[in-house]
Amino acid sequence: MTQVSTIQRAALAGDEAQYHTFINGALVAIATDFAGASAPTETYAHMNWTDTSTDPATARRRNAANSGWDALTIVFATQAEAEAGTDTAKAMNALRVKQSILANVDVGSLTAGLSFGDVGTYGFFVNDTIDRDFVAGSTYAGSYLRPAGVSQNAGSTSVSGGNMGGQPYQRGSSPSGTWRAMGSMDGSGAYNSRYTVFMRIA
Repeated sequence: MTQVSTIQRAALAGDEAQYHTFINGALVAIATDFAGASAPTETYAHMNWTDTSTDPATARRRNAANSGWDALTIVFATQAEAEAGTDTAKAMNALRVKQSILANVDVGSLTAGLSFGDVGTYGFFVNDTIDRDFVAGSTYAGSYLRPAGVSQNAGSTSVSGGNMGGQPYQRGSSPSGTWRAMGSMDGSGAYNSRYTVFMRIA
């Protein structure tokens, strides 16, 4: 790599050997975009320079006014820079965006600010429509559901036929949106009310 001058000097006019050496050096400098850790001392508008002081090297081009260098290479942030979130000059790829989000998003604070029925929240609901299954992973309109719970006498731990000994109850109106069942209940049989946990997805 070289950053020699590309302008012929008058002193070389009568020295063919030096002239050829100069021409060869100039051609190498042009071919390698004047690669070096510091900028070429002799500059011209729109000339290229490969700045090897960075890792990886940064391609730069002299501006039209010949007063400064513009970076042509996209320099990506490191993981530490992405997580710090303070660099305003470097690009972020998908991996760095993910790392930045994981490092800076306080999921606990976000979920604590949600209200009942918001997208992303869970609820224990009843479907009292006869012969309606709940299938884990399937989605249901909120209009099919009503908030529910289970009450039980103190000290009672009875379980009969796979059913908890307690009195299920429902209260309130149907929620808005679309909900995904997080459990399954068979709609056939003698029981008309089907209970399980749902998560709102839309």
